[in-house]
Amino acid sequence: MKMQVARVLPSGTTDIEPARALLQDRIKLWTFWVFILSSGFYLTNILTWPFVRRASGTFADVLLQAGNLDHLAASLVFGGVFVLTRTVRFSVPVLRAIDVATILVGCTLFALMGAYMMRLQLAAGLDASIGAYAGLLACANTVMARAIAVPSTPRRTLIVSVAAMVPLLPATVVASNGSAAAIVNIATWCAVSIAVATVGSRVIFGLRTEAARVQRLGQYTLETKIGAGGMGVVYRASHGCCGGPPRSSCCLPIALAKRVWSGSSGRCR
Repeated sequence: MKMQVARVLPSGTTDIEPARALLQDRIKLWTFWVFILSSGFYLTNILTWPFVRRASGTFADVLLQAGNLDHLAASLVFGGVFVLTRTVRFSVPVLRAIDVATILVGCTLFALMGAYMMRLQLAAGLDASIGAYAGLLACANTVMARAIAVPSTPRRTLIVSVAAMVPLLPATVVASNGSAAAIVNIATWCAVSIAVATVGSRVIFGLRTEAARVQRLGQYTLETKIGAGGMGVVYRASHGCCGGPPRSSCCLPIALAKRVWSGSSGRCR
């Protein structure tokens, strides 16, 4: 039987259930990570405001500051997507759209947050780099968390990462009053973050592809091991065309199983 190499996820509009479920689960995991981290930083900033802020103002004033509102909105975006992907079943094309829309909206809000913090620092006569790096780190961590969690080709990761980091540049230009040093610094670190995310996605995507390949036997995808005996090893398998829950068992000779499908025989029923 000729071996078939299976991609981890379909690149088009097909909706193979195991791949769809994996993509939805990983988007859910990614948005949960970012929501927890972002909301944690937001709460920390709010709770420590009386101790670290020099400017006067009420607690309500702090809550209604544009930068804090941007931070809260970004946290809620990721939290909302987490809830949606946890409760609603989406198709692969819709999940791809959710993936892109979430990171673009979230990183744009993080960039606005950083720009507002830069303006506050400049108005107070302080170093504006704190605000610049706040927005940069928020976007960079979001991009790299996506590269780790969400199955994606390197090319797609590159395109999405560039689009997500781009809002930092105009935000820095406006907030820093066109400071060349600030713009070059932020642009350089954006490029580094994009490169790390792309390379990481390439490595992880390759590992997932190899893992999928060794679980593929002809038109069957091996699910779980049922048992083993003197004649061979029995696996529960699903047919690539039919999809849905596993309905077949696949018996492989022990020698073939030990070679991880390096042989050319096997029978399914």
